[in-house]
Amino acid sequence: MSSGLKRVLIAGLGNEILKDDGVGIHAIRLLQELDYFSLRSGIRVAEIGTALLDAAHLYEWAECMVAIDAMMGGNRPGTVYLLQGLDFGNAGLRNGGLHQLDLQAALRLVPECRIKQVAVVGVEPKEIDFGLELTHPVRAALPELMQVIDKIVQRLQSSESPFLTTAP
Repeated sequence: MSSGLKRVLIAGLGNEILKDDGVGIHAIRLLQELDYFSLRSGIRVAEIGTALLDAAHLYEWAECMVAIDAMMGGNRPGTVYLLQGLDFGNAGLRNGGLHQLDLQAALRLVPECRIKQVAVVGVEPKEIDFGLELTHPVRAALPELMQVIDKIVQRLQSSESPFLTTAP
C-alpha cells in the first residue's frame, strides 16, 4: 500500500436474527450507510456474521482487526466493552464475546492470516431471542460504539500505540 497505513478490517460479528446478538451486523450497516470510512485508505468494513471462515480472504488482506460483537460482561445492557490484543482473554468479563472463541479459531485456521493486532468492541446485550431489531439500550449505544471504533482505527493506522489506554 503506497500510503504506508496499516490495513484494518472492521468486522461485524453475530447473528442478526437474534436481536442484540446482531449488534455487530447493525453497526457495520450503520458505518456503511453513513459512508463512515469510505474516504480513508486501508480500511475495509465487512459483515461477517457467524460465517467466520468465509472471511478468510479478509484475514489474509488485513494487518489489524476491529471485531464488533455482543459481549456478556454482567453490566447494564448497552455497556460498551473493549478487549485489545490477540489474546482475547475475558479481561474480567464473565463470559466474554459471544463469538470470541470462534474468531480465535478462525484466525488460527487461516494459514496466510496477516492479522497481528485485534481489538474486540462489544456491547452488553439486553435480549438474545428471535427478532431482527436491536433492543432500545443496545440501539442507543451505537453512537458511543462508533466513536470507540473510530478512535481504535485512528490509533491502529498511526504511529501511536494501537491500543487505548483507558476504557471507552
